[in-house]
Amino acid sequence: MANEIEKVNTIAIADIEKINGKTDDNIEKLNTLEFTGLASTFYGGTAVITMGATRAETMSNRMEHRTIGSSSDAADFGNLQSIRKEGMGAGSNISRGIFAGGLNYVAATNTTIYGVDDTDYITVGSAANAQDFGNLDEPKGYGARGGSSNGTLLFTAGGFSQVSGVSAYYDTMEYFTIANTGNGTDGGKDLAGAGNARGNFTGTDGTTKGLIAGGKDSSFASVNTIQEFTFSTSANTSDFGDLSQVAFDSSAVEDLTRAVFQIGYGNNGSSDTVVVDTEYVDIASDTNASDHGDLTSAREMVSGASNGTLGEFYGGKPQGASPNEEIIEKITIQSAGTASADTNADFSVGDISGQHDSGSALSGT
Repeated sequence: MANEIEKVNTIAIADIEKINGKTDDNIEKLNTLEFTGLASTFYGGTAVITMGATRAETMSNRMEHRTIGSSSDAADFGNLQSIRKEGMGAGSNISRGIFAGGLNYVAATNTTIYGVDDTDYITVGSAANAQDFGNLDEPKGYGARGGSSNGTLLFTAGGFSQVSGVSAYYDTMEYFTIANTGNGTDGGKDLAGAGNARGNFTGTDGTTKGLIAGGKDSSFASVNTIQEFTFSTSANTSDFGDLSQVAFDSSAVEDLTRAVFQIGYGNNGSSDTVVVDTEYVDIASDTNASDHGDLTSAREMVSGASNGTLGEFYGGKPQGASPNEEIIEKITIQSAGTASADTNADFSVGDISGQHDSGSALSGT
């Protein structure tokens, strides 16, 4: 069943919140025409990117924003409440965005906290400092780069922490209701399979299900598996298929039907190395990933965002001692091919070096 109504009194249906005091989920018909309600949406035309770590590997709380697909530089958006990087779960309901968890740096004591519960929110259309949303149930770093949102809920899964010198990966999943501030809630489901605890992976948004690709398992081994979960149930993740190679410190962009994974650390046949590869899956079909094309240069710890047609990849860290990048690249999600580096667009210098890695990104409007 589909909507048979496009406008009411010249107003587009997507711009109407209530009709005669009723929200769209309480209306089935209007003047005998079918009305199925408005689908939750998890992407928009504006990307907000957290800087993560600068060229000098100094952590930052700075955020920048840009119109996806434009040739303009990213501009200052505001600051997160705390300085952090690595694996922040991020997602939006178009108007509100959330950044959860990550690694934190305390300058006064020169201490890195491997896994924090800090969770911030922003209004995507209003550049300003982030505000406190609540806390994760478990402090996490090295989790899903980008989280998994269906436009209503944001799920964060797995992750890594180090307390008193003891390192551990998690297999749990928790969620936030994006519209309502508050702490994370146990999702009642876990990452499944052998070595199920996992970090350093990438997560995808979706309308009904999210994907979790690659990462490092509980034995700290890099993996190529893709897991899936349904937003609306408490069932554990299940097998979706495989990437063609192991992948960690990766990123992903998606539309309603396809997800594209930027591999990050892959495998050249003998050892893990930073690669240029991107791969895709069609979300409705449980299957292995196929080649989508290449970035213009090999990088890990890249962040990504989508407007539903284009996917953009931001910054990243090349192999070895090379400096972090300020490059912005874009792909057309439904068309396989090499990414296009927009040489006219990069990150503003502001109060940090423009080059960055280990950040996170979301989109909205």
